[in-house]
Amino acid sequence: MIHMLNAAADRVKWTRSRAAKRAACVVAAAYALKTLYPIIGKHLKQSGHREKKGAYPAAENREILHCTEATCKKPSPGVNADFFKQLLELRKILFPKLVTTETGWLCLHSVALISRTFLSIYVAGLDGKIVKSIVEKKPRTFIIKLIKWLMIAIPATFVNSAIRYLEGKLALAFRTRLVDHAYETYFANQTYYKVINMDGRLANPDQSLTEDIMMFAQSVAHLYSNLTKPILDVILTSYTLIQTATSRGASPIGPTVLAGLVVYATAKVLKACSPKFGKLVAEEAHRKGYLRYVHSRIIANVEEIAFYRGHKVEEGMHLLITGPNGCGKSSLFRILSGLWPVYEGVLYKPPPQHMFYIPQRPYMSLGSLRDQVIYPDSVDDMHDKGYTDHDLDCILHSVHLYHIVQREGGKVYNSWLFFMYLT
Repeated sequence: MIHMLNAAADRVKWTRSRAAKRAACVVAAAYALKTLYPIIGKHLKQSGHREKKGAYPAAENREILHCTEATCKKPSPGVNADFFKQLLELRKILFPKLVTTETGWLCLHSVALISRTFLSIYVAGLDGKIVKSIVEKKPRTFIIKLIKWLMIAIPATFVNSAIRYLEGKLALAFRTRLVDHAYETYFANQTYYKVINMDGRLANPDQSLTEDIMMFAQSVAHLYSNLTKPILDVILTSYTLIQTATSRGASPIGPTVLAGLVVYATAKVLKACSPKFGKLVAEEAHRKGYLRYVHSRIIANVEEIAFYRGHKVEEGMHLLITGPNGCGKSSLFRILSGLWPVYEGVLYKPPPQHMFYIPQRPYMSLGSLRDQVIYPDSVDDMHDKGYTDHDLDCILHSVHLYHIVQREGGKVYNSWLFFMYLT
């Protein structure tokens, strides 16, 4: 990069600093174009959609009714206006007043981080002086600098431990505030009942109220440390390096531009190659919450499971599925019978001729008692398959309903549904 700037400066009679400034302007313009182009294109598409919607209202209705997953899915999380809005709402919960315990821990944590940054710069300069004394063969200076280095190492160790300790205290304070606010909201206006029985958006509230809040508080405190210290390190170290370069007559513009380009390229490569850790963490939390929910059900119903010997279900065993209204008992059999399609996952089931489904409400066709027994076949279908009335009598004997034939007759037309209710 430096050789390119020198070659460009020699070709057009520019100074090195001027060439570096122009290169920085070109890079900034390219980045601005890359950032603004998707935004402008999005606004143009939205304006085009509005024109089409005004011209074709029927098409608009069809688009709304046939909204696909790509257009209806939730926007992916990012640093946008919603993020800063949520951050302000969290600030009101974490720091309800200016003078609080959390503010005190945050100030102490910030002082420890700043002290660690200044110590790092001082130790770096001291390391350089130690190496210089070795090169210049000055043992007295080397011993003095080494003693200073050892004297600085002891408070630096305490500062590092203080940073970790204050980070833990800050996370605990954040967790206390969040837990108090969450439980106050959860138990107000019977919210707990609505969340558990009437709203399925929050699958495992106990997981969210315990482990998720703890992990979030730790992440916020850790994020503050991971953001504040590197930013301070970059600012103070860059200022020190620029001062050193300027005092020796060197221009800091070229190296600064080169370092910025390297950092930008590295960030882009890492972003492109790194997996989506946010989705992985969310999936991990969901699976942990579901596992805890299943174990809590086992603990709550341990006696019933033991009486039913429900610790294992093997092939050929009878299984009774129970649950409150709306939990999906009928939906399961609608999917098994093929009435509802399977949109996700894999369904294994026996062939249709090996399974028979009994509906919740009985259906009686219009016809005789024989028609009820052979439904959905007709009398001709029954004869074609080789069955006779004697076979039907045997079936009714098996289910202890032959007395209906003796009383009513097999060919009698009747309101069999009303008759069934009476019997």
